[in-house]
Amino acid sequence: MNYRILIYGNYNPYFAFLSERLKEYGIDSDIFYNNQYSVVEKLSEKKYCAVIIFNGMNSKRTTESIVEIKKRFPESAIVAVSYNSAYRVCRTFIDAGAEKCIVMPASVNNVCQIVLKLLTGNSVYLPEIAGFVDRYNFPRHLNGFYYLCVAVELCVISPDRLSNIMSGIYEPVAERFGTGIECVERSLRHLSKNLSEYGLLDDFFGNRQNFRPSNHELICAVADAFVRHFDIYNKQNIIIKNKIYELNFWNLSRKII
Repeated sequence: MNYRILIYGNYNPYFAFLSERLKEYGIDSDIFYNNQYSVVEKLSEKKYCAVIIFNGMNSKRTTESIVEIKKRFPESAIVAVSYNSAYRVCRTFIDAGAEKCIVMPASVNNVCQIVLKLLTGNSVYLPEIAGFVDRYNFPRHLNGFYYLCVAVELCVISPDRLSNIMSGIYEPVAERFGTGIECVERSLRHLSKNLSEYGLLDDFFGNRQNFRPSNHELICAVADAFVRHFDIYNKQNIIIKNKIYELNFWNLSRKII
């Protein structure tokens, strides 16, 4: 599932950094400056799932743009970014139709987190997981890439989901992307085949020629590598449900299979 958003406002070098970071999270973006033609015309060119509007000195113009975008493209989420910390300004943007309002200064990572949570339904680790597997050159153009990222996140949050891959993984992933369980299972198998053929699994399974892991093995191996790399369960500020899990996903995979 590919996301595409529009970054809109006065010229700002911040836009380029934001666009690059969003790309690392699997979100494509276009930058559009408001001294060009109408933002509504730009939105008519492609289907954007969200618009990030940076408010300059003219809050009234920003509010009018939000109202117009929401009227013409109600399916597009709007994130307003304001350099004015006054509550009334943010309240005006929200009342006009923006789903979120971010007050600057805010780091690129913080903005990306807010946007991704808005698009994917309050994901906890999805940005980090997408960036993590991207380091190993997993192909983003395959739907299985995004299914895998969500599946790994589900496992990290609730390891017991691994005991029943059908109801614990396939069903919630299918629901998240509005597709069928068979499509999820098939796309993950295709991803596994692609990774195996291009030798992209050596860091997870060692150099095993012609080895193609099952979906279960792939999810477990990536989840285990992610947890170990970021030391997830030993960081007190992100311990899940106040419980530290002593779990090796790969070992669990081998026991279940």
